[in-house]
Amino acid sequence: MGSKKYKGKPCVYCVDGVSSDGEHIVSREFFPPTSRGNLPKAPACRRCNDEKSKLEHYLTAVLPFSSEHETALKGQTEKVRQRLNKNKALKNELRSGINPVSMKTKNGSLEDTISLPFQPEKITEYCKYIVRGLVWHEWNVIIPKEYIVEVFPFRQHAYIFFHDRVLTMSPNFRRHGILASGGFEYTCTRSSTDAAFSAWHLKFYENMLLAGEVAEDKLECIEFCALTGPPTIRPIVERLRGNSEKT
Repeated sequence: MGSKKYKGKPCVYCVDGVSSDGEHIVSREFFPPTSRGNLPKAPACRRCNDEKSKLEHYLTAVLPFSSEHETALKGQTEKVRQRLNKNKALKNELRSGINPVSMKTKNGSLEDTISLPFQPEKITEYCKYIVRGLVWHEWNVIIPKEYIVEVFPFRQHAYIFFHDRVLTMSPNFRRHGILASGGFEYTCTRSSTDAAFSAWHLKFYENMLLAGEVAEDKLECIEFCALTGPPTIRPIVERLRGNSEKT
């Protein structure tokens, strides 16, 4: 039986839909069973739940290969093989895209490993769902339909600006969450005058490695930043994307 806390409420993802029940904001399937306690939920309609599940089906099969974090390694051994055996097309896609690659270790030496093909738009789209859900979880706020939700990988030029200028905008509303023994982590804050204007630093597994190109100097630890707010925050988004020198 669904909880009354979640059932029959406005869907936090699309706003228009009515929730059928509470839905885990970050899917339980990213983590081993021993690390799934107290994962946050949010009201979600059936349509959004189905669309989000499609992204989760892909990401829970692929992301655990990107990290040596404990929860990722357990995910590889316990669940990924089962998921890929049920999805032959994805299994063949990953197998045909395997490439040898060298990457730098923490001590500066090179280590031979392999890379797998990855569709980066799926994780940024998924993070939009996560941010909408966590805004509701942290502050009981639903982001209005006319507001923008932008997610993109952190780049070196944006990291200091984001942490020093954006994540400090309202210290009293700053939050830090660690889920599944560090399998997912976030730091966030929101405006003191507009609860739906928020900033996020998101991490899937520690030291997750993704790359757009297979090259020694292109492999990098990927974390994500996100902004939600009215269209007037677009200049901040462009600054973080590297398309503008000033905000």
